[in-house]
Amino acid sequence: MRLEPALVHATVSKQGLDPAYRNCAILTVDSTDQQSDSRNPCKWDLAPGHAGGVKPPDWPYGVHILGHVINHDLNSARFLWKRIPTNIKQSNQELAAVWAIVQKMWLRNRAQCHEAIRGFPWSPILQPVIAAVAEDYRESMYKLLCTAYSTISLADAAAFLGLPECDTVNLMVSRGCSIDPATKMLTVRARPTVTDQKTNMGHLQKLTEYVFHLEH
Repeated sequence: MRLEPALVHATVSKQGLDPAYRNCAILTVDSTDQQSDSRNPCKWDLAPGHAGGVKPPDWPYGVHILGHVINHDLNSARFLWKRIPTNIKQSNQELAAVWAIVQKMWLRNRAQCHEAIRGFPWSPILQPVIAAVAEDYRESMYKLLCTAYSTISLADAAAFLGLPECDTVNLMVSRGCSIDPATKMLTVRARPTVTDQKTNMGHLQKLTEYVFHLEH
């Protein structure tokens, strides 16, 4: 799932929360909505945030942490984890799986990060957010690969991108790289100086606002 065309919006959860906390916003990502206004790829319906630092037991911590991750703010993700009550961290396997992603990213363990992303049966609420995180992380690894290497083995490139070798070849060739079938070495096409990061983050501006909303 590409980040740019995705319709990112928040809906107000009316179920599963104590009535006192029904103004909490739950993030969803929908890249298939054909009726979305192309001039406004990010649509939000945010109710006023819950006042105070104490969150309800069913607060969407997984979404909250991933909001920081997709905004490339691992420090905030780590600090949020420290504030989560121990009993919630110990009892919520999915939240622990989200935290594993943050740990692997922090340690720059690329292969294990890709495995942490795809190795857990994510709930329907988190699936689209995880897909966006996976795509963003893969794109970051592609940019790093193109910056650090002029040639790289197919096996190493596949580990960078978290893809099977056949999919790695397809992706790299589609972006102007070439491969020597005999040696399985990829010649990397240098990226242009101007990147599209600014564009992507513009589309994610509302996600930043959403995370701020959850924080306050």
